[in-house]
Amino acid sequence: MAKLRVGLCALAAVLVIAGCSTRLDGTATRAASDEPDLSAGAFGDRDDGLVDPCGLTGPAAFEKFGTARMPGVPSMDECRVTVATDEGRTIVRLGTQQSTATLPSGRSHIADPGRGASIERLGNTCDMALVLADGLAITATAEPAGDIVPSDAVLCGLTEGAVRGVFDVLVGDRAKQWTPEPDSFATVPACDVLSGDQVAQQLGITSEQVTRYPAGHQCRWGRAGGDTATAKLDFPVAESLDELGVPAGTPAETIAGRESWVVEAGSADIAVCTAYTKHIAFSLGVGTYEHAALRVAIPVNAGKDVCAVARTLAGAGWPNLPAAGR
Repeated sequence: MAKLRVGLCALAAVLVIAGCSTRLDGTATRAASDEPDLSAGAFGDRDDGLVDPCGLTGPAAFEKFGTARMPGVPSMDECRVTVATDEGRTIVRLGTQQSTATLPSGRSHIADPGRGASIERLGNTCDMALVLADGLAITATAEPAGDIVPSDAVLCGLTEGAVRGVFDVLVGDRAKQWTPEPDSFATVPACDVLSGDQVAQQLGITSEQVTRYPAGHQCRWGRAGGDTATAKLDFPVAESLDELGVPAGTPAETIAGRESWVVEAGSADIAVCTAYTKHIAFSLGVGTYEHAALRVAIPVNAGKDVCAVARTLAGAGWPNLPAAGR
């Protein structure tokens, strides 16, 4: 009886091994190389919700270089993760979606993780991008959180780990989504707040010079990095105006019925002015609020009052935002 039992077990083992290597129903097992290319569809349907940028990776992405404090701090476009390394604390920002056309030139190829995607280093920085097969790029940056500046090996290692983590989430179909409040700024495409003609008239550019960011929370009018006027609207999330760089004591003013703050900056060559307005609590975060920031940059030699232009554009755009925050 013992010999019979051993024989049956051996036969079962052979059948199990055979079953692992051959499909009995005649259907071929799909090879990994046959998986479809990874594209923007991996983020899901925008109509069903928006991508939670802090759900695009986890602490394991950074463990080679340090310990990540999770969960990270989300905004509409990116997740801010603090990583404690042997060379000091570092802030990693990941998740911003761009088209390859908006990425800086001089990219260097780092790796091909699969599914038609590639990892690219952006210029001479440690910024990284996961570029999907259809040209959508998801970026990651790293900067010191204090006076101690970690080495490039650490900074670049953290950003590469971040985009590799994003790749793992996307191929695993694990991208998390969130549904904004009905009156959230996230429900309004930034490029729809102002028309190209309105901006072109104020800046002296052509109305076709518009850059739409894939997630819809940022829009740029004009040519980036050039010597001509530009305007950019985005919806930053922060605890306070101070966190956004609005100096203490900056007086509030009313623009198109919304409480606003106007801040002038710039250099000897470029005058910059930004109009801000505060909105509702950000439902994806804790203790943070949505804001709109309209930044106008004009060459000094153009002879224009840059803050007058910013106020004019804010006056045209603010009424197209959801009603003032509660």
